Amino acid sequence: MRSQTMQRGTHSFDSIAHDLIHGCRVLWHCPAVLIGAVAVFGLTFAASVALLSLLDRLLIRPLPVDHPHRLVQLLQPTGDENEPTIYPKTRNLCT
Repeated sequence: MRSQTMQRGTHSFDSIAHDLIHGCRVLWHCPAVLIGAVAVFGLTFAASVALLSLLDRLLIRPLPVDHPHRLVQLLQPTGDENEPTIYPKTRNLCT
């Protein structure tokens, strides 16, 4: 029973390797599909790198200020939504 399982596992690896070789041969003989596949892979990779670097910059790295724990957001109630306060009012709060 164990030898059958080992053979079955080896057979599936051989089948995957054979499929990959066949796929490479087909792509090599059809350059338009090869160029398209490489372009899609490159664009996907570039988009992933750009998104991850943006997330790293916004969420992971600390803010470029001296005391980030002292940052606050001042809001004034206006109707249904809160909007940021205007500069002259905040200037009076700081002094």
